[in-house]
Amino acid sequence: MAKVVAPLLSLNATGTVAGELTFSRHKRLHVAKTIPSHPDAKSPDQLAQRDLYRHALDYWLTLTLAERAQLLTAARPRKITGLNLLVSQFLHDELALDAWYPAHDAAPNPQQDYSLHANHLNTIAHTTTIDRCGQPFGALECDGATTYCYGANQRVGYTSEDFTIIARVYPTISKVHKITTRGVTFADGWYFTLTALPLIYLATEQPGQHQATLSAALPTIYNSWHTIAATRQGTIVNLYYDGVDVTVSHDVHQDPTYNPDRVLTLSAAGIGGGENIQGRLDDVLFFRRALTPAEHATIHARLCTIPRL
Repeated sequence: MAKVVAPLLSLNATGTVAGELTFSRHKRLHVAKTIPSHPDAKSPDQLAQRDLYRHALDYWLTLTLAERAQLLTAARPRKITGLNLLVSQFLHDELALDAWYPAHDAAPNPQQDYSLHANHLNTIAHTTTIDRCGQPFGALECDGATTYCYGANQRVGYTSEDFTIIARVYPTISKVHKITTRGVTFADGWYFTLTALPLIYLATEQPGQHQATLSAALPTIYNSWHTIAATRQGTIVNLYYDGVDVTVSHDVHQDPTYNPDRVLTLSAAGIGGGENIQGRLDDVLFFRRALTPAEHATIHARLCTIPRL
């Protein structure tokens, strides 16, 4: 409410009336002006952009004092703060994201793509559970038989480009867990799998042939959260477990054959299931570039995603 210090018609007053009109003094002048409003303050695009900034702030809050000091040192030549530099870097990485499925959304809701491309997936018979960061409703509970997500996402129909796939997994038994796929064996596309041994496996497919890269046998992986990842750079694939390179067997990877009719699936091999995950699934990310070993270590250590309201 405005505090009247003189007759209002003289404009010698300060404050706001009804949230619409503000009276103030500026350089010996008495000013009355309306309060501006944004025409699309809650549009889908605005809300998505706010999500990106919020996730960048979440990331900043996880950094140590030494890491923040390093960012401040790097930011000084640009006359910005360390936080501003981190947000800039975070949003730049967002542009390299082809898809990001935090796996917060249970059936019958669509599985939201948090990347800028919004290629949402259908969710089949999932329930939500506690994620790796202790957040309720933050991960998908998968029954090993009938639960999966699927949808048309042409951006991850990779052929000649470099790419990276990352997923948080919590397997509960020894079996083949199809983490994410877009293709058919000896036909087209690619597969990203956790085998029963257990080891991590990425295959690229062409008609009548395929190439596969395998990790070393992993330590105890069941009934706990782990980050598994694959980066393809040229003809070479490297596999990561909890941010560490565990590759032992390289094939020379040819370009996957592209099939526009294939769908992307999470937690199964194709629509209808097959070798579904039994356990939990959290963040699944697809980058259109080869992440460095340091970036894999950082993502494993830092990333927590807050469910959208």
